[in-house]
Amino acid sequence: MPLTSLKLQNFTAFAELDLAFSPGVNILVGENGTGKTHVMKVCYAACEASKPGALPFHEKLVNVFLPSNGRKHRLMNAQARRAWLRNVDSRVQTRPRASAEVRGDDFSIQTSLGRSRIEPTVERPVGVESVYIPVKEMLSNAPGFLSLYAERQIHFEEVYNDVLIRAYRPFPRTKLDENRQGILTQIEDIIGGTIESKDQEFYLVSLMGDGRVVYDIEFTLLAEGI
Repeated sequence: MPLTSLKLQNFTAFAELDLAFSPGVNILVGENGTGKTHVMKVCYAACEASKPGALPFHEKLVNVFLPSNGRKHRLMNAQARRAWLRNVDSRVQTRPRASAEVRGDDFSIQTSLGRSRIEPTVERPVGVESVYIPVKEMLSNAPGFLSLYAERQIHFEEVYNDVLIRAYRPFPRTKLDENRQGILTQIEDIIGGTIESKDQEFYLVSLMGDGRVVYDIEFTLLAEGI
């Protein structure tokens, strides 16, 4: 389920953004602070919110971006936020709004963060599958993280919890299609082995042709690039 477009208004780094995605791979290039990561996080939050029974879009945005004290208005563009705060206690009906809308071929979700009532809408919830791989390498920090995140208020964006949930999933029963298997084989060739998990720890494992282990190295001892 490819995404086709993204619209942002007064959202974080953007006063206005109307972005059409191309089919296939999209690459974002720009200087620091121009909003590349924020574009990906909004898309990821929208995909997660599209799943039946999932958190509403605005709540997932808060968990993914982690604004101070969970205050949604802090996701506004700085100039719009100042205007919103000036008018928040007044009767002015033209307070600026921050909004986000993500569309796919058969999918649409949107929310407005500047209203007192936030009602995200989803057309035909389809449960778009996605994964956001954060900049910080998490597999070496995995043991105990999920239970800690579930039971304590720790200052980690929800993407770190989400990516570990996916990493711990068992292998699927069905074989990978040819394209994905080809990508997996290339990655294994580059890193020199396969990845396995044992007792919540992740290991890089290299096997000989007869199945004997050449080496297994825990992620805490690997280069972060691997």
